[in-house]
Amino acid sequence: LDSIGDGIVVIDRRRQLLLANPVARRILGTLLDVDNQTAPLEVVFLLADGVTPCPPEDMPLQRALRGQESDGVELLLPAGTLADERWLSVTARPLRDRDEEITGAVAVFRDVTTQRQAAEALRASEERYALAAQAANDGLWDWDMRSGLIYYSARWKASLGYSDAEIGSSLDEWFKRVHPDDREALEVRLAAQLRA
Repeated sequence: LDSIGDGIVVIDRRRQLLLANPVARRILGTLLDVDNQTAPLEVVFLLADGVTPCPPEDMPLQRALRGQESDGVELLLPAGTLADERWLSVTARPLRDRDEEITGAVAVFRDVTTQRQAAEALRASEERYALAAQAANDGLWDWDMRSGLIYYSARWKASLGYSDAEIGSSLDEWFKRVHPDDREALEVRLAAQLRA
């Protein structure tokens, strides 16, 4: 367990800390009360919206003690609780004895702060791009070659004399507007470019 990249915490049914690997101690820091051997159940974590406090009874370890499983629950540990805020993805399971009685719970804490920050930066970048595209008085189009869909801006459609609803998002919308004498040559060049 010491070499696993995720934090692992095991508690008994009285919520006494049985195990916290080094990654759990690094992620949760002083929240793991090693002296009193208690797990972080009363700490204020925030839900995935980053604002709403997670009720203690909904914490994954607490739910596991009631026999409920949790998978990839994203929680925010706010700044000030530790040095920096951390986004955690938590998976928790109840531990049972041979008679299926709950004897404790185990939780895996994965620090997903970097992924959340990257997703937020991408969202902000896409928002800026969308605002710039709306503000530009140019007709824009963007082809997602993986999905085959094309985004045509409202200005692009208007410059061709169409309303926004008249043109869909398929590649065929483009080819339908190419002069029939030019279509074959365009398709050949496009296919060659895609192979390159």
